[in-house]
Parts: sequence; C-alpha cells; structure tokens
Amino acid sequence: AGQIGVTSIGVFLLVNALYNYWKTARMDPGLPPEINEEEEKLAEEIGGKLVPKQCLRCNRLKPPRTHHCSVCRRCVLKMDHHCPWMNNCIGQNNYRHFCLFLLYLATCCVFI
Repeated sequence: AGQIGVTSIGVFLLVNALYNYWKTARMDPGLPPEINEEEEKLAEEIGGKLVPKQCLRCNRLKPPRTHHCSVCRRCVLKMDHHCPWMNNCIGQNNYRHFCLFLLYLATCCVFI
C-alpha cells in the first residue's frame, strides 16, 4: 500500500511538471497592442504629452516592462527573459506556468 502512494505522488509531480513545461513552451508570452493611426493623431493634437513609447524594431506600443526580444524578434509584455530551454520568452501570459514548472521540477528533484 505504501508503494502505491509513493508512485502516485511521483506520477502527479511528473505529469504537472511536464504539463507546465508544455504550456510555457507553447503559450504566447504576450504581445503589446499595435499602434492605431487614430490614436497617434489624437496624441499629436493634444500636444504630444501622451505619446506612448514605441518600439523602433517592430513599431508596436511599449507599455512599462515591455522589451524587444532579439531571439524571437518581437516585443513581449512584462518580459522576464528569453529561456533557451523553453525556446520561448517568459512574459505576461506564460509566467505563471513557468513558475509552476520550476516548482514541480524542484519538488520532483527532492522527491527522487
């Protein structure tokens, strides 16, 4: 009876680690919105005080913590880093799954 419980815990940890790895690697990290010509004209009419920052490489809006990834060649909202093991940027949309992947992976290492 004890081996079934240990095996069940191990399988649970492994499945969750693999699931969160897959979600992190395949999920879009988050793209900033494109610049509308109407919003650009309104900002110019106001006097340019509300002009948002713009990425020079991809011409998208750059809210705070948005950075352009040279590997992915796109801007990422709330970019943390580009992870070579995931082959994806870690950003606003997949940060939760990345942290859960690290948690389950560390727990698997302790469990073994």
